[in-house]
Amino acid sequence: MIGFFQQTEVVNLLKASGNLSAIAIRQRQGNASLKITLTLYDKKQEKILHCPHTKVYLVKSIDADLTQNFGDKDMIVVE
Repeated sequence: MIGFFQQTEVVNLLKASGNLSAIAIRQRQGNASLKITLTLYDKKQEKILHCPHTKVYLVKSIDADLTQNFGDKDMIVVE
């Protein structure tokens, strides 16, 4: 996950605009899997951006560290 936010293009977008944050979104799917979306959030417009660099993963489970970071939240800001 961290590798996504270390991509040169993503880092450049984050540096170019103080309004952007890197986020991870967790959504439970009907078939007991999880959808993890790695993307950017525009704080000024209060809007999730679906840029060309957005990544979406469908997984059966996530590791303990990521589970702990999400806690009971569906979205985390990656700093």
